[in-house]
Amino acid sequence: MEHWILLVYQVTGSCARWLTHKRARHSLSNLLSTRIANRLVAVGIENQSGSLKALLQSSKILAVPGVFDGMTAWLAQKAGFEAIFLSGAAVSASQLACPDIGLTTLTELASTLERIRLRTNAAILVDADSGFGNAHNVRRTIRTLEHAGASGIQLEDQVETKDREQIMLRPLVSLEQMADKIKAAQDAKLYTNTVISARTDSFSSCGLAESLDRTEAYLEAGADLIFVEGIKRKEELTELCEKFKGRAPVACNIMNNKELSALKIDDLSQMGISLVLYPLVPIEKSSNAAFEALLELAEIAQGGARVNPFGDRNIANLIDSEAYLND
Repeated sequence: MEHWILLVYQVTGSCARWLTHKRARHSLSNLLSTRIANRLVAVGIENQSGSLKALLQSSKILAVPGVFDGMTAWLAQKAGFEAIFLSGAAVSASQLACPDIGLTTLTELASTLERIRLRTNAAILVDADSGFGNAHNVRRTIRTLEHAGASGIQLEDQVETKDREQIMLRPLVSLEQMADKIKAAQDAKLYTNTVISARTDSFSSCGLAESLDRTEAYLEAGADLIFVEGIKRKEELTELCEKFKGRAPVACNIMNNKELSALKIDDLSQMGISLVLYPLVPIEKSSNAAFEALLELAEIAQGGARVNPFGDRNIANLIDSEAYLND
């Protein structure tokens, strides 16, 4: 390796002479070895653990359930799913019993992902929220999650931190800031087939036109998968798909939407959707089942009548999000 470095640096006599110092030569060797290795990986090596990119390139639409631990990932694979989604909301609910307001750290997310990867060969799309900071932070986020086993990483254009009044409003970073994050993500990734998914939350506050403009900019910045959160009507989803047909795969989330959830998976495929997310189905079903079992156990243990204090038990009610945010 040292001889090779000497040959490279013989183009400048001063560098060649500098290399005669053993310690300096060793330091430069280590530095270049690391940088060269990183770039070789980035330009020529594919992640062999569940290629989301390959699945998206097929003509088959992907139904992707949200998971939050090794067990749900294992069960998803046993059920036949080729790809899974590590949902930020599900991780926050399962690990912290808190709403999805940015409390989970990158270290906690990566640790959860590592345990999941040990139990599944499925492609894993990871919800990285806003990337845990600015474009510089995004670089570290991408590398960390790739090392932990991510096949794809989703970034969104919400601001990093929000106060209580802003949470439901979903305030956004500028289009330029989000584009910079996507560029940083593409530049930082270790594997050529790691998918960078760009999600915009602009629909609820700015409408479809702004969402399309942002999505166009994110695609130009290098996004591999695009996702407009909050679309309510079939016509709006169709317009999104038509605009980006043949240019990028489109993801959607049809939960909590009567019109879109009534569509069959084949209908969504014909519209041009490549990936359908079901981020909270496992966490809500499993949490409700666990709560039912605990109520039965409490009834047996206490001899009293069983009372369900939660009413409509979606995940927000189960973890008492309103009380948490008002505390």
